[in-house]
Amino acid sequence: MQGDYKNAEKRVRLSLELNPAEDKFYELLANILYRLSQYEEVINICDYRIEHDRSRKTAWYLKGFAEYKLSDFESAINTWSQGCEISGDDEIMRAALEILVNSFVDIEDERRFLWAKYHVENALEYSKRFDYPGTAFEYQRALKIEPFNFDARYQFAQVLKLNGYNESYLNQLRFISENQEKDKISRELSDLIESYTSLLSNSLSKKWKIEPFYLDKIRWNVVLFAVISVLVLFFIGLFWIVFFEKDPRQKGVIHQAFYRSNYATIGIPLAFNIVGEEGLLLASLISAFSVPAFNILAVISLSAFSRTESNGKKTNLFIHILKEIVRNPLIQGVALGMFCIIIRPFFGGWRFSTGNLKFIFKAFEALGSIAPWFSLIILGGQFKFTSVKRLLPQISVSVFARLILAPAVGMLICIFLPPIFGFPSFSSAEYASLFGLFATSEAVASISMADQMNGDSELAGQILVWTTVFSSLTLFLFVAFFRHIGIF
Repeated sequence: MQGDYKNAEKRVRLSLELNPAEDKFYELLANILYRLSQYEEVINICDYRIEHDRSRKTAWYLKGFAEYKLSDFESAINTWSQGCEISGDDEIMRAALEILVNSFVDIEDERRFLWAKYHVENALEYSKRFDYPGTAFEYQRALKIEPFNFDARYQFAQVLKLNGYNESYLNQLRFISENQEKDKISRELSDLIESYTSLLSNSLSKKWKIEPFYLDKIRWNVVLFAVISVLVLFFIGLFWIVFFEKDPRQKGVIHQAFYRSNYATIGIPLAFNIVGEEGLLLASLISAFSVPAFNILAVISLSAFSRTESNGKKTNLFIHILKEIVRNPLIQGVALGMFCIIIRPFFGGWRFSTGNLKFIFKAFEALGSIAPWFSLIILGGQFKFTSVKRLLPQISVSVFARLILAPAVGMLICIFLPPIFGFPSFSSAEYASLFGLFATSEAVASISMADQMNGDSELAGQILVWTTVFSSLTLFLFVAFFRHIGIF
């Protein structure tokens, strides 16, 4: 019966005949008629509900959407504007109103001042509580509605300066100076623009044409040095295996130990435990770039020394690596996920996690959550202590590279290189999220990839086990050291 709106309409109308005073029935009927695209009748029902009780915000909200569907944008704006006045805390209705305002209302319309005033007042309240991110957010929303509110823009500029965004502060002052009437520009404003222009003329952001305020939303500097550090470790490992390792099947396996960590499973929780929620958020951001990079580099490591086809002939190295990257299940999974995100809007935002097939999603989610640990259990059943003696040199190099060399080199790069290139030093949360990228044990997926790509999967298993065992000690020592010197 799901989706049978015609039958639902009949049942609701019957309920209204039995109890015509019940507002819930009118609300439900309006929603059903909206689904049936009967927008005129939806508006009539919402007007009836509003007439009896103007505080019914669902009536204002649905009436505005019905008018929007009829392309009566001015009426929708007026409806939502009245609804927001009556129910000022309804952020969904206000967001819908502001989208229409920015799309269909003239930039010089006087009503924009009233709509922006709500956010300016909120910004002042946030400022009283010293909540500067909240203050900046509210000023941004106000300025999006009324860009020429120079008082609000000046206050927004002060928040930017307070948070160290001097270039953005200067840009806001310039906007005021360039758009305000000349006789209203104060001498103080002109002097501020002149002094900050002189002070920032040689800054790195000006030379590289970077807007620091917007870049910081994604913390590109953290991502940049995370990727640089991983690449440095990749090339250090490449130098080692080319000159010091003989067995082609072991080269790629050992190479992974230099740069590939178990970041998603151990590194992200580690960052959270060191510095709290901010570390968790930053680590999640870094993982969006590091995990695909790990998989691509691992394919290069494992395929570069085993490019033999079934006929025994070696293929072109570049073509072979490219084929292996495309065939890699982890990379295919990421690509498929991105494809689903791209096409999702064309299917009404439908997703497994909230649709009728939610139970399937929950089953796969449960399997995914236990996969790394289940892999370790299976590995424990296959682990052979008798292989340790034979593979001891390779295990020793890999454990040292993963647990000592990688965190030492990675953290040295992230501590000393940013100031050299004009970037500010990282915060404790940023250092903690980067530390988890370098210092954790070998990734569980390295075993399956080695097995699939003709690598020494037995050595990969040994490396995973021993890096996991010894990482409890090395992580403790590194964390204690960095806390002692004030990095965390």
